[in-house]
Amino acid sequence: STAWKLASQGMPVTVIEKMTIPGGLAATIDWDGWKFDYGPHNFHTNDQNIIKHFLYLMGDDFIPRKPNVRLYIYGKFVSYPLVGIDALLSMSGPLMVRASFDFLMSRVYALLYGIPHTEHLDEWILSRFGTTLYKTYFGPYIERVWKKNPHDLSRKIGELKIPVLSVRNYFQREILKRTHYNKASDLSRWDTYYPKGGIGAIAERYARLLSAMPHATLRLGEEVKAIHIQNGRAVRLETDRGNYETGNSYVVSSMPLDKLVEEMPELPADIRAKVNNLEYCSERFLFLKVNKPKVSGFDWCYFSEDRFPFNRVSETGHNQFGMVPEGKCGLTFEFPCNKGDWAWNATNNELVGAVLKLYGPLFGLQEKDIVDSRSEYQHYAYPRYLVNYENTLKEVFQHIDQIENLLTIGRQGMFCYVNVDMAAKMGLETAVAILNHKNSAIKHEELLKRYHGITLNS
Repeated sequence: STAWKLASQGMPVTVIEKMTIPGGLAATIDWDGWKFDYGPHNFHTNDQNIIKHFLYLMGDDFIPRKPNVRLYIYGKFVSYPLVGIDALLSMSGPLMVRASFDFLMSRVYALLYGIPHTEHLDEWILSRFGTTLYKTYFGPYIERVWKKNPHDLSRKIGELKIPVLSVRNYFQREILKRTHYNKASDLSRWDTYYPKGGIGAIAERYARLLSAMPHATLRLGEEVKAIHIQNGRAVRLETDRGNYETGNSYVVSSMPLDKLVEEMPELPADIRAKVNNLEYCSERFLFLKVNKPKVSGFDWCYFSEDRFPFNRVSETGHNQFGMVPEGKCGLTFEFPCNKGDWAWNATNNELVGAVLKLYGPLFGLQEKDIVDSRSEYQHYAYPRYLVNYENTLKEVFQHIDQIENLLTIGRQGMFCYVNVDMAAKMGLETAVAILNHKNSAIKHEELLKRYHGITLNS
């Protein structure tokens, strides 16, 4: 999006992309006419400016939709997102009574004394939902997905990913049927879209437009190996195909922040070591071609129980998005992992075996229904917010910001949990900053404050 915006204003740009297709985590794999995304990249936002941009960019291929999403919990499929009291109602018997009492006590304590501040995710959840819900749902699910003890994770994960709904708001929503109780966190009020042909169609459209511009160069399948710094500027890029002298140009990176720092040999050794404290969660994606028009009928479904090695399953059928052949469907299973563990090292057949054993009986999926399978790895799937990770970011950016023509953006580049709409917005804003000759430090200050609440001591 940065390159497209700059090129559309007449500025010469060169895009160097490691993959052979554009899009990164938001790419779409075309596997003999079957299209698979890296999970369900639903485009959801209430930012009308970014919606207008993509309606302009994609036209009729940017299609409104309301996804059908479920959570499998306590042996039931319930609506998602699961918020506050909804989690209690999905239980039954003594567990519901115990969880309800804990939840009520946490609300009463918060009303009387306020919620104590904490930097730890487990304490953040316990103070809002009580012990029973934490031990039976939140704790095990978080540890399985983030591959870390919740006590070692930052409260910011809770603030970003766990909606909290009070008993009063639940009564207003369900009994009085009021819809204004919490507009900011009610996903049903957001505009949701999905591009025809998969989420990768957005990056492909950008790339196609860039390829038609005489002052734009798109180099796919080329990897940056080093970025050399001299007198406070990025002066030369080395790739596996050659060198680029940057001259008066800006360098905009969306590679993972730790990899960016590692590839700048002139940075101090202590900063190059410090960046190793920033961790990313990995995922293994299993794609299945299925000889059935549908399996679950859900656009995607979350699985909370420990016995499932996959945490989310998305399904694409033959519809207006054109992802699979008529009468077929595609399934994508996401296996959270760390490099070297079972999900990372398992063969495709072992992953398929786990799916048939655990997912198959729920929806009648059998081995004979699977036409073919393949898997892909994403080492940098999303940033892992450890407690006090902000201090590491501060130190790293205080050095990066001394390089006046280098900007790092995106989910991996800013180490922030953004979706497609926010990443594109970040890219478009970065292009405007370059066109206005803004120093990179000013833009980084703005992004760090927006996505991490960090103010640098510049």
